[in-house]
Formats: sequence, structure tokens, C-alpha cells
Amino acid sequence: MGCGAQAVGHIEARTMALKLAFLRLGGLLFVDAGDAAADASSLTLYSDVGLGLRLLIPQLNIYSLRADWAFPCGRCLACRRLARPLTFGFRQVF
Repeated sequence: MGCGAQAVGHIEARTMALKLAFLRLGGLLFVDAGDAAADASSLTLYSDVGLGLRLLIPQLNIYSLRADWAFPCGRCLACRRLARPLTFGFRQVF
């Protein structure tokens, strides 16, 4: 039995921030891939593609609010059932 293995990858392309009054709004496209398994020989990469928005209020903080929407790639039926997860977050520098 192995000690555990993981593979993680992330690539994104961001737009320049658009100035809207005192706010900053940006968008991005991304590709993620990864898996975790008991050992390296058991790894199977799962991937998704998605898009996101970043909203910055510079008067409050240097961190942006983010919303990402991901679409799974491939033929994994379990991934299709969880398709199009929408996530929200905080604390990503613009």
C-alpha cells in the first residue's frame, strides 16, 4: 500500500481589470486537472474548464471577491452528475 499520491494542475487566462466607478471587474478562463489516490500508479487525472469573475473594491481591501463556474471534461459519469459547480470565494489578489 502506498503513502498517497496527488496530482494538481491549474492554468488561467485573465482579462485586465475594467474600471467601473470605484470598482474593478475582471474575468478569466481556466483549466484544472487533478486526482488523489493511494499510490502514483492509481492516479487518473480528472479535468474541467471554466470561467470566472473577479470583483475588487479597492477602498475596502486588496483582495477580490470571486465566482467561478466549472464544467467537467471527459466521460466520467460521477463528474457529470456534479456538473457545473458554481463556487464563490474571497482572498485572491486581483
